[in-house]
Amino acid sequence: MRSPRPCRATNNDLSVDIKDAVGDRMYMNLEFKKEGTTFEIGDAKRIDHSDSKLEVSTSQILHASRKGQSFGKTRPLVPDGPACRIYGNTKVKKVTGNLHITTLGHGYLSWEHTDHKLMNLSHVITEFSFGQFFPKIVQPLDNSVELTDKLTDMSRVIEHNQGIPGLFFKYDMEPMSLTLHERRTSLIQFLVRLAGMVGGIVVCTGWTFRVVDRLVQKVVPGMVEENERAEPYSPLPIVSPQASSSKTNFRRAYT
Repeated sequence: MRSPRPCRATNNDLSVDIKDAVGDRMYMNLEFKKEGTTFEIGDAKRIDHSDSKLEVSTSQILHASRKGQSFGKTRPLVPDGPACRIYGNTKVKKVTGNLHITTLGHGYLSWEHTDHKLMNLSHVITEFSFGQFFPKIVQPLDNSVELTDKLTDMSRVIEHNQGIPGLFFKYDMEPMSLTLHERRTSLIQFLVRLAGMVGGIVVCTGWTFRVVDRLVQKVVPGMVEENERAEPYSPLPIVSPQASSSKTNFRRAYT
């Protein structure tokens, strides 16, 4: 996550804690790493405009899962930059809980009080997920951005919003898991499937030949009968061969 607040202000004024349904509260200010950088939105989108369409093959997912979980380097890395990148992981119980990211003195009892000029809680979430790391799984908060608004009220009002400035994430665990297995076909199975495909092609070809043959037998004889009725033919005269007398006399004289 990127926040448009310097890391020195984040370390001193930002409070990160988790409270679950059991009633336990965990403070995690030291669980995450913080590095200075610049605040850039990039291709991040708001949650209500996010595009969850993702096309990826199973082989790509399995190949990427073998690499394991790793956090990329901060780019650009600016030690005293105007923004701060916060990243890391922690263990939580498998129950409903709330993740709170607030400023000191606002929302929780604290002896310290954060200056209102430093209360800029705009953020860009690159990745926010639970459970075992698995790449290419679409998470609802991945690559999302939220920008805070700055307003000035010059009128006298009696009622006003009483919301606590901060980031609040509510999560719930469900008894559902997704397991992917990679299984390759052996040579024997491949040959059996190939024989089945060839047999199916031969059977389909035989049925197609029979159907075409029956159609030809029904259509062609009818066309021949119509041609015979339209153009009757007369048989040719049969002429029997006759031997010449000269050839007969020559043979008699020779013998």
